[in-house]
Amino acid sequence: MAGSEYTISQLRGVLTGDLDWPQYQAAAYCALVMNGELQVKDIELEADIPNSRVYGVLSKLEERGCVKQKGFRPKTYDAIHPRDVISDEVEQFRRKSEQAKSRLEEAWEAERSLFNDDDDTWALDSTRGLVNQVRTAITDAEEAIYAVDANLRWVSREDRELMSDLVDDGVSAKIIGADDDKTVDRLADEGVTTFQSNSIERSFYVIDNSRVIARIGRGGSGVAFSDSAMATIFIRDFEDLASEATEVSPLAP
Repeated sequence: MAGSEYTISQLRGVLTGDLDWPQYQAAAYCALVMNGELQVKDIELEADIPNSRVYGVLSKLEERGCVKQKGFRPKTYDAIHPRDVISDEVEQFRRKSEQAKSRLEEAWEAERSLFNDDDDTWALDSTRGLVNQVRTAITDAEEAIYAVDANLRWVSREDRELMSDLVDDGVSAKIIGADDDKTVDRLADEGVTTFQSNSIERSFYVIDNSRVIARIGRGGSGVAFSDSAMATIFIRDFEDLASEATEVSPLAP
């Protein structure tokens, strides 16, 4: 049963995290995957959905082609196979991404033509924008990565593999995360030098001793800029925090 619950938890994470499903829709769909055909009242109970919302949630899932009605009195629902649902969602996401990429490329080129190419400071007003800046900077890293982040949930398996490859190529990667963040353990297993701390007051990344990406407060906004002198100050803050943190040992092979 534990293995089944873990698999359902992974499915729900994919739906809400990777495919951006609303929480109630993901909960209702996962309840049907796990339990099979259910009456509406049972879906409400299993998925912990308010009575006033459950019919609307199921209607949306029907529109998405993810569930089907199988009964009438009483009305029941069943899940479409996750393989088919996710494949369809990924294909829709791919098409939308290609359209968005084309529009963004046009906007990027138009915007860049209005500004001096030497302006390398960016204001970031969303978590996604901040994460995208971090991923791009890490991908381009050639020497060193210093990171302090109380919330590393954005780090995917692909991100961990990338950092592992960078370490193999000689890049020094050091990351401080929160005490209870399992991502820190996974990064350590990939060969990244990691620490755990309960004293993280601000989150930032320093790439190649010059590029800085810093979160502002606890929200999704931040700033990215290149300045070697400022980078040195952030690295010093990293080292001070690391000296008080607990280094994480990778699991034995």
